[in-house]
Amino acid sequence: MNKIGLLGGSFDPVHKAHIEIAQDAMTKLGLDEVHFILTKEAPHKTTVLSPEKRFELLSIALQDQAGLIPSRIELDRAGVSYSYLTVEDYKKQFPDTELFWILGEDAFAGLEQWQNYDYLAKNLEFMVFPRIAISSSEIRTKISNKEAVDALLPEAIRQLAAEYYSKA
Repeated sequence: MNKIGLLGGSFDPVHKAHIEIAQDAMTKLGLDEVHFILTKEAPHKTTVLSPEKRFELLSIALQDQAGLIPSRIELDRAGVSYSYLTVEDYKKQFPDTELFWILGEDAFAGLEQWQNYDYLAKNLEFMVFPRIAISSSEIRTKISNKEAVDALLPEAIRQLAAEYYSKA
């Protein structure tokens, strides 16, 4: 049976810690792939870049990362997108696949508040990671202050991210 991890987020921008978490999950769980589920609209925060620009950066950042796949599943869905709808779609698209939702401990703490939480709990496993040391908002602040972000962003997106966020 194949195993796919789902890592959701606004990825505004995606950074090295996101990629490291996905790679760690692949190793620890024996996943075949991790799909980065880009949210169209983050429910608890405001995004800076449009979904299309965030997806462009995500796609570029993952292009040379084996097994890490950018997903448009929530971007292409009409209306509000909830995680349980994404899982329903994945179960239809990948019927003989075991699904794992990869999330941080802060998101996991509020999981029971998610729309249709019971469905999620019955249809996939959760892999919880400690809160990462750097946030996307801190990276955006560093970019706007013209501080170095080389250690935080994948090399493939540094220049484009600096261009996009300096104009945002």
